[in-house]
Amino acid sequence: MIGERHKLLVSKSIRATEEEVLAVEAPPFTESWHPFPHKDVVHAIGTVVQEQGLEVIHKDYSLSKDNQRLFAVWSLAGDEFGPGVHKAMGFRTSTNKSLSVGLCAGSRTTVCDNLIFTSDVFVDFRRHTGALSMEGLLYLAESAMTALKRHFTEYVGWTNDLRNKVLSPTDFKAMTYDAALADAIPLTRMRDFDALVKSVPRYNDGTAYGWMGAATELIRDRSLFQISERSDKVRRFLTDNLSLAAAASGN
Repeated sequence: MIGERHKLLVSKSIRATEEEVLAVEAPPFTESWHPFPHKDVVHAIGTVVQEQGLEVIHKDYSLSKDNQRLFAVWSLAGDEFGPGVHKAMGFRTSTNKSLSVGLCAGSRTTVCDNLIFTSDVFVDFRRHTGALSMEGLLYLAESAMTALKRHFTEYVGWTNDLRNKVLSPTDFKAMTYDAALADAIPLTRMRDFDALVKSVPRYNDGTAYGWMGAATELIRDRSLFQISERSDKVRRFLTDNLSLAAAASGN
């Protein structure tokens, strides 16, 4: 269930450049609270990604309007993922105690480069409390990245199941109707969804993977906070309704 605080965070956020993110300052330290500026978290995660032998292909950022909360998505490539395969790593942080620092597993669907996340499973490092040093932050980022790789593996199996799940035209329409009732697809976007399916062949390939591509296409221009929330509804709906193994959901 999405809490009221998260709803507020989602509704009051905007896309940002990396330069804007790195320029955000953190409040002064206190004896009991050690907030890291966004640039330190970005640096720590970037260092760990490089040490893991992964390459950052693309970066996206969203900031809350007060700049205190950050959600980032980096597209990663690496030999362990296979040729031409990119994984999406999301990470969040805040300078006002509203979010713990954490990573989450995601995927950019190869049919459309849209994002889908399991945003309910963040591998949390730690809240911004205590006298945590930069070295400590790097150590915790490394531990979180190791755990996150297991979620990437689970995502591979989940997306393969979607590719193999064939939907008849009747099943496709019924699933779309059920998705609207479950708010996986907003009722206000049903016409847009239908237009995408009719105009883009890869979304009408008769598989659950194509269906997911159309559902995530509807939200690709939103803030990353909104994509995280909305795509997680799509993932949950597909998992529950198609009897798929949960994609790194921890359920």
